[in-house]
Formats: sequence, C-alpha cells, structure tokens
Amino acid sequence: MSRMPLPVLLGLVVSLSACATQQLNFTLQAPAAVNLKAKGIHSLAVTTFDGPGESGRRIAELLTAKLVEGQYFKVVEREKLEALEKEQVLGMTGVVDEKMAAKAGKVLGVDALVLGKVMPHLGQGKLVLSYRVVKTETGEILMAKQVLGGTPEEGRGMRRAFRKDERERSDLMAKLAQNAVAKLAASLQPHPVKVERPFETGGWLFGDSDVEQGIDYLKANRPEDAIAQWEGVVARDPMNNAAWYDLGLAHEIMNEFDKAEQAYRAAEKITPKPRYLEAVGHVKAAAEAHRKLEEEK
Repeated sequence: MSRMPLPVLLGLVVSLSACATQQLNFTLQAPAAVNLKAKGIHSLAVTTFDGPGESGRRIAELLTAKLVEGQYFKVVEREKLEALEKEQVLGMTGVVDEKMAAKAGKVLGVDALVLGKVMPHLGQGKLVLSYRVVKTETGEILMAKQVLGGTPEEGRGMRRAFRKDERERSDLMAKLAQNAVAKLAASLQPHPVKVERPFETGGWLFGDSDVEQGIDYLKANRPEDAIAQWEGVVARDPMNNAAWYDLGLAHEIMNEFDKAEQAYRAAEKITPKPRYLEAVGHVKAAAEAHRKLEEEK
C-alpha cells in the first residue's frame, strides 16, 4: 500500500538555511473552519455584500472567483445572481433576511447563500468583512464570522495613503480586499497553507553525512528512502537526536502522525530542545487537520 499523501502534500522544497540546519518548505492542504458539506451544503451563491459604493459587488465577485477556483462547491455565476438582485428578489445590496434567503436560494437551486457586509476603515488601514452562510432549505445560519484584510505593514501604508492621493488609497484598498477575501474563502473550503520547518544535519559544525543523506533523498522526492536512511541511523546510534527529529519530519509529511510523534519524543528525550517540544505540538495539530480534511471529502 502506497504511503504517499497525494491529497495533502502539495509541494516540497529543501533549501540551505545554516551550517547546522536546512530548511524544509512544503505546502499542505488545510481544512475549512466549518465542514459545510457535513451540513448538506454542496452548492452556494455569493450575494452582493452590503458596503459603500461598489465595494460590496467587488467583494462578491472576488469571493465567487476564489470559490470557483477551489472547485470544492458548485458556485452560481454572478450574472445569474445579479439578475435576481435587480428584480428585487434579493434586494440591491444582498439578502438581509434569512427567510428571503431561503426563498431566493430555492429559485437559484443552491444549498446555501453567502451574505456579508464590507466595513472599510480607511484612516486605520483596515478592511473588515462580516459574513454568514445561510442554508436555503431552512434559513438557518450555519456560520457567522469576521475577517480582517491586510497586515500591519499594509495598514501603515494605508494610513499614509489616506493622507495622500486617491489613486494610491484605491490600490491599497484593493490589496486589503484581496487579502480579506482569501481569508474568507479559506474559512469556507479546504485551502493550501505554506509550512516552513528546519531540518537538523547533526554534528556541531559540519553535520553528519549519514543524517544529511536522508535530506538528499527528500530533495530527490524520495521520502521512503529518507525514512529508511534515518531509521538505519537511529538503529546504529539510538542517541542521535538529529536523526530522530528528521525522521519525525519525514513521517509527518507522509501523514504518519503517530510515528512522527514517537520520533519527536525520542529526540526530545535525548536533548529537550524547544524545537522538539514545538514539533510534538505541530504534529498533533497536523493530525487533527488531516482528520478534518478526511471528513470534508
């Protein structure tokens, strides 16, 4: 039986970081905040958000595109939805009443509607999206959350732009909107996340060639050989904490979480480094995320 975690491990890059460590960069698939499919949601539509000017329509367009890209839900085209909005079936700024949402959802033939509000705070360099997912069959609110667009650095830039010209302010608001929509979409469907973790090469200065051989196997996309290499090292040298730790990383990216935790704890028992303590926490979180992903399929 193959152990390659193809549905979860999306990319793997090993790069040089320091004389005693090398960096492991990989992309994992993370679960949605709420498992909507478990609640019977397989299709949805994004209404025009309530917001100043064209902000609500723009957010709805961006979110619809993100959800279509994710290919997790069947998503109604914006043109079809806007036709209903113009006919006042949904209202000009989206649905505000859950009973109306149920009625409109049945017209569209979808399981749920995404409703929301855009709250820009230009002077503070912030953009907040408040949203909820309404089940069309019952009008039940399945989830209600807020996301904040941007980073502190973008916020400082926005505050400076707010005191300058309109064009720069508009460009920064577009970036904040894209950031907020990406977070919103990630809460609704499985999504990729980048992970960066350090390997250990063993030894104090030049490393351990036997340990480094396992890293070379991973560079060549041969994780099974990397595991076999590090298992051989710890069999010969049970006190080699670097080999135990790297073995844990290899098991983790293969979704073998119990084996990964055992390897991390072996490294921690030999030398209680903060990195090893953190690795145990990481693998527990990864195991829980993987369990949720399996449920969301």
